[in-house]
Amino acid sequence: MPVKPHPFNRTRAERLLRYLDSYGWSLFIIRGNSILFSTDQPGIRPLLTIARKFRSGLADATVVDRVVGICAARVFCHLRAGSVIARTLSRTGLDLLAQSRIPCFYQELVEHIRNRAGTDICPFEKMASKIPEPGQLLRKIEKKIKKGGDSSAQNPPGVTNLRSVPDRGKASR
Repeated sequence: MPVKPHPFNRTRAERLLRYLDSYGWSLFIIRGNSILFSTDQPGIRPLLTIARKFRSGLADATVVDRVVGICAARVFCHLRAGSVIARTLSRTGLDLLAQSRIPCFYQELVEHIRNRAGTDICPFEKMASKIPEPGQLLRKIEKKIKKGGDSSAQNPPGVTNLRSVPDRGKASR
């Protein structure tokens, strides 16, 4: 039996994405009208920061991020984010958020998050696909970054159609 769709406030989601751009942030977290965290740091490092900073979780908070793939989605699910708003979202990230019943709103849906050069899938996306346990995934990411691994995914391409994904058990395609 399908879960009743979550009435995502499209106007608010669009406004929060404009804030992301106007402040030059790559990610921010908001609960109500209070900004809990913001960063202009690109790539994967902000995920490690929020995983450490919000160990008790992000219940009722909205994460607004430029790029959300399966790696970011795993972290947001682990932290029990209330909702996710993304400029660009991968299908695997969408599926994971939907399975975890985390409402999300995105502007562009892509098959995969690519590396900065656009030549392959982001290495952290590959890693997250193989490591479903968030704690282990975060440790592996930290280890790879310390060894000088790539820390960023490609910047998102231009905006296309705006879509809202309801809070439901499975994502439809």
